[in-house]
Amino acid sequence: MTDAAIDTFLSEYLADKPPRVWSLVVTLFGDLAQDPGANLSGALLTQMFEAIGIKPDALRVALFRLRKDGWIVSARTGRASNYALTDWGRAQCVTANPLIYGTPSATQKAYLAIADPAVPLDHKKLGLHPVSGTLYLSDKPLSSSSALVVELTREQAIPEWVSDRLCPPSLVQAAAEFLDRLELIETRLAVLKSAPPLEVALIRGLIVHDWRRIALKIPQIGEFLLSEKWKGDQCRRRVHKILKELELPPAASLNQCI
Repeated sequence: MTDAAIDTFLSEYLADKPPRVWSLVVTLFGDLAQDPGANLSGALLTQMFEAIGIKPDALRVALFRLRKDGWIVSARTGRASNYALTDWGRAQCVTANPLIYGTPSATQKAYLAIADPAVPLDHKKLGLHPVSGTLYLSDKPLSSSSALVVELTREQAIPEWVSDRLCPPSLVQAAAEFLDRLELIETRLAVLKSAPPLEVALIRGLIVHDWRRIALKIPQIGEFLLSEKWKGDQCRRRVHKILKELELPPAASLNQCI
């Protein structure tokens, strides 16, 4: 794949909307350098970000912020800087892995909990999804003497307002738009697979980054409760298929590409 072809693809994929630099840095570490001892060089990151029109100054600011916030650490080898996830940063990535790279529960049931207004439920502690007032949804039965629990199944019609509370229209739209970009990638996949490792790593990172912004917001509950317009499950299947095709380059080999 020629440099011009890669530039054209990246331009079409991003559509003049470059991602937040610090957020993409986190995604790249999570996808490429999550293992203990793995690192990414400053030169590698600079080249990757310049490929999508982001200047080195913006990258330096993002790296400074991430060091300050405890996500990454840096070390110098001669004049070169290398960056790695902290133990805390790695733990955050490990926590997010099932949502980004895993598959959701195939449960066909959910539970509606109607709480006593005088005894509010600690929905965060119990893993419940607030719907309205004292109404909550859960993917597992709730044992509580102060709540009436009703089982829901796929055969029941779910009002649109309930789906919107679980998965707001803005997230539904984001998934639909992302699905369009994934379809663009699939039309170029045979060519993208032949790109140099650095470009493959960058393209993977952009895909994971966009999917991550959606996946981490999806309520962990039966998807049959969500809107018929919801394309999240299609996005997930296509992301996993594309990532399998775009083989993950080892971080050490990427650093040697510079």
